Amino acid sequence: MSGLLTPYRGVRYHLKEYSRCELENAKELFNHRHASLRNIIERAFGVVKKRFPIIASGTEPCYSLETMTEIVLACCILHNFLMGVDLDENLINEVDMEMQLDDETIPVLSGGVATDADSRQ
Repeated sequence: MSGLLTPYRGVRYHLKEYSRCELENAKELFNHRHASLRNIIERAFGVVKKRFPIIASGTEPCYSLETMTEIVLACCILHNFLMGVDLDENLINEVDMEMQLDDETIPVLSGGVATDADSRQ
C-alpha cells in the first residue's frame, strides 16, 4: 500500500455533482470529502506558488530533489509567517479567481464520476 488515498471508481467525485443531489452512501461521502480537500490543497499551493515563483517555474529543475523539497518547505514557512504579519488579500483573491476560471473551462469528465486515471477500486 502506497499511503495514497484515491477516490472510488464509478462514484461521483466532482464537487459540482454534489450540489445537484444528496450523498447516497459512504463511498460518495469519501469522494466528496476527497474532492473538497483536494480543492483546499490546490488553493493553498496556488497561493504559495503566486508568492514564490521559484516553485511555479516550468523549466527543468536545476536542483536536487532534496534541495527542491527544502525550497518548498522554506517557502511554506515564509508564507505562513507573512500571512501572520501582512495578510495579502489580493494574492488570495487572484488564486481564487484563477481556480474559478479553471473550474469553468475544464469539462467534467465521465459525468462527474471518478475515472480510472484518478480513482481506486
